[in-house]
Amino acid sequence: MDRQFLTRTGLSSYDAATWVIITTGSVLLLSAVLLYRVIRIPSNFPKNIPAVPIYLSLMGLWSDMGQDEIYDRWLREPLEKYGAVKIWFAGRWNILMTRPEYLSDMLKREDVFAKAGSQKKIPWSVMASLVGDNIINSHGEDWKLYTSVMKPGMQKTNFDSQPILEKTRRFIDLLLREQNAVGRSSGVLVNPIIQRFTIAAMGESFLDIDFEVSKLLYQKAAADQRATDSG
Repeated sequence: MDRQFLTRTGLSSYDAATWVIITTGSVLLLSAVLLYRVIRIPSNFPKNIPAVPIYLSLMGLWSDMGQDEIYDRWLREPLEKYGAVKIWFAGRWNILMTRPEYLSDMLKREDVFAKAGSQKKIPWSVMASLVGDNIINSHGEDWKLYTSVMKPGMQKTNFDSQPILEKTRRFIDLLLREQNAVGRSSGVLVNPIIQRFTIAAMGESFLDIDFEVSKLLYQKAAADQRATDSG
């Protein structure tokens, strides 16, 4: 340790070394306590179901294993045996359930099992910004508001399938056009087309709103096709 520092503080080398050890130990102890408080399983969680090790929840980040492989290898057996497991997700411990009677009880007791989406559990995440508050993860008055908008379209008695049929034909036509444009040796990125097709079909069939996304996509594909033909 610096001799001038020892002189100014009046500490001997032994006292300084002791001070460093105590400080370092205190920091490490405090860090360990804070880490334990974060990752410990809450005391009110069921004791009769197993807990999935935290590293399995993070495995998808640092390995090339897919979620289906992780599920089949480590989650399927305990879930089939116990019907539920404790699992680390979104920075906290959760209970993952697959047994039908557990799910039925949870859905019936909304006052106990309130839904909380990413916008509440991990509001700082990209997922929270992407999905926001919606009908799937909302609760109470928000959920009633969303369902009041969706139910009339979902519960139509005279459902007209013609809009979906027309958009499906256009969707197939777009896929064929895109594939012809790149040739047989290459593939086509279908996600943007599928997303717009879904928005168009859902909007007109359930909300009675034509978002015109399929028409815009069709016009873009036709323009791309003309550019390819002229080139």
